[in-house]
Amino acid sequence: MKATLRPLWALAICAVLAFYVGLALDLHGLRVAVKTIPALVLAVTCSFGAAEPGRGATVVGLVFCALGDLLLELSPDWFVFGVGAFLVGHLFFIVAFVRRDRTMRPALAIPFVLWGALLYSQVLPNLGALAVPVGVYVCVICTMMWRAASNALPPGAGSAVVGALGALSFGVSDSLIAISRFHTPFASARYFIIALYWLGLLGIALSSLRAGTDESATA
Repeated sequence: MKATLRPLWALAICAVLAFYVGLALDLHGLRVAVKTIPALVLAVTCSFGAAEPGRGATVVGLVFCALGDLLLELSPDWFVFGVGAFLVGHLFFIVAFVRRDRTMRPALAIPFVLWGALLYSQVLPNLGALAVPVGVYVCVICTMMWRAASNALPPGAGSAVVGALGALSFGVSDSLIAISRFHTPFASARYFIIALYWLGLLGIALSSLRAGTDESATA
């Protein structure tokens, strides 16, 4: 990590801790104030990383995730707009992963198709007017996980494995959101959701940062 970025990472860590305090004490204003910081810090960090094919798309994806964070935290009424921001973010992540490896590996898509189909079938009865946007979102995030996993085989560089793990963590986080919101709510869901989400963003960001290093080492 560049020394100039260390204060930003310290800020991100403080933001994570503050958000958990906001969850525990139900301080909505505090959560709104700090929730976007980790994603934005990762975006800034990636923008200073080594040049690699998917870096720009990763940065834009992280910024859209920060926007989704803000919209979802501001008001439950903005759920669709927040989901839309995350959907755009995933599209940019897909672009980043495809730019690093265009090999299709369609067989690898099967578990993610099953993941999405099972999740959607469980929440569909309670979606109502959200059936179409949530269905589109499930398709996009499963595609993102497939492309990230495709980068990691056979076997990919360390950066690709980190990115795949990050994408999977993001997918689990969003699956918990869907289950908690539309199927079986449970009190501690938000603590797990946000932890897995931030781990997911970290993995995706690190995959971009390390990809340039991997390419330089290979050269």
